[in-house]
Amino acid sequence: MGTEINATLGAAFLAGVLSFFSPCILPLLPVYVSQLTAAAGRRRGAWGTSLQAAVFVLGFTVVFVGLGMASSF
Repeated sequence: MGTEINATLGAAFLAGVLSFFSPCILPLLPVYVSQLTAAAGRRRGAWGTSLQAAVFVLGFTVVFVGLGMASSF
C-alpha cells in the first residue's frame, strides 16, 4: 500500500508542475514574481514574504473558484 501512495503523490506532484507551466498560468507569473519581489524589497522577512505570497494565491483561488461556481450554476 505504501508504494501506491508514493506513486499517487508523485503523479500528483508531476501534474502540479506541468499545470504550473500551462498557457493559462504563464501570464500570471510576472505578476506573482513582482509581488514577491516587492514584498522582499520591503524587508518583511521570510514570514512576511510567505504570507504575502499565500494571500496572493488565495485571492486568485477565491476569484477563479467563484467564477467556476458561477458558470456551473
